[in-house]
Amino acid sequence: MTGLMKQYLRDQPEALLGAVRELALDVFKKLDGIERDLALIAVINLLSPRSLDLVVFLAKYLGQIDEPASKMGPTNLGLVSG
Repeated sequence: MTGLMKQYLRDQPEALLGAVRELALDVFKKLDGIERDLALIAVINLLSPRSLDLVVFLAKYLGQIDEPASKMGPTNLGLVSG
């Protein structure tokens, strides 16, 4: 399933995070704790409705992966998802 989602994202005409990518990276680098959380929420709200829906779907899907059963913790998911 992850491979299929990866291909779908590659086939899209624009990047999922698009113009907010650099802003999100700056938030991660410069802020901590609740300030970072609130800033990331603000950045996510800058996404188009379609991109926001897809980000929510991906977060829910990745959150449902059972780490003990699949041996896919956050590090392994990052490697597979690219």
